[in-house]
Amino acid sequence: MFIVAEQVSENRIIFTPGEILEEFDYEGRKAQVKVLEPSDVKEGDFEELSVNLTNTNFALLEDVKLGGVRSGIRSVVHQVRSRLAEESKAGKLLDTVKDSVYPDFARSEHEKAYAKKYKKALEEGEILGVVVDGRTVAVQIYRRLGETSEGQAVYELGKGSTLKEYSQRGLNKKLKKQLCSRIAEANPGLIWVGASRNKPHLKNLEQRGWHRVPMDDSNEAVRMMNGYSPETGEICDYAKMMKDKQGFEAFYWNEKSDANIFSEEVRG
Repeated sequence: MFIVAEQVSENRIIFTPGEILEEFDYEGRKAQVKVLEPSDVKEGDFEELSVNLTNTNFALLEDVKLGGVRSGIRSVVHQVRSRLAEESKAGKLLDTVKDSVYPDFARSEHEKAYAKKYKKALEEGEILGVVVDGRTVAVQIYRRLGETSEGQAVYELGKGSTLKEYSQRGLNKKLKKQLCSRIAEANPGLIWVGASRNKPHLKNLEQRGWHRVPMDDSNEAVRMMNGYSPETGEICDYAKMMKDKQGFEAFYWNEKSDANIFSEEVRG
């Protein structure tokens, strides 16, 4: 059971919970791209999608020196830490050990974090999904970060996931096309921004016209996403950790300046 937050976000002006954005046939079954509402999500749906996304991320372990070994150590430390009080000295010591091994790299942590993100996005009306015969099989989250100093709306393209048996069928592309086109209509000249450490994905975005830059790039939208502080001249600690320890890179697309190299297909 999920409860939609009472506060109406700016996204509700663009999307209405339960709104069907596209209907199509999926291998003889009724399928819809829609703005998810609580009734679309059964118990365990987000957890299943989170496990799927975690599996995708863990396929990247080969990019990390001794990644498999370090992940195993962190998982054990994480299990012990979960049994200790939040503010206990032993618990804080284990937090230090855990983060020195490899930050945010235990499978169980990934799964819980992604499920939490999806539930929060549902509460805030910031998640689209593909529903096939009443089952949510793919999701894409996003959030509005604000506006640049020149008044351009900035949106972050968040984590998407498609169940394995439905992958490679173009479902996420359908989600992104509906998401990007509708938000672009409401925010002419917007900027999309995001982050990833998946090198093939980043290369694909770059080939399609997106800008691929370091997490601490000077682009204003990238700085908004990464919690840049004018006082310190640095991005937030979490974004710094993603950059230095996990190899994340940022990507963005500015509709005002990049429109000439984009097409509807690229947006999707």
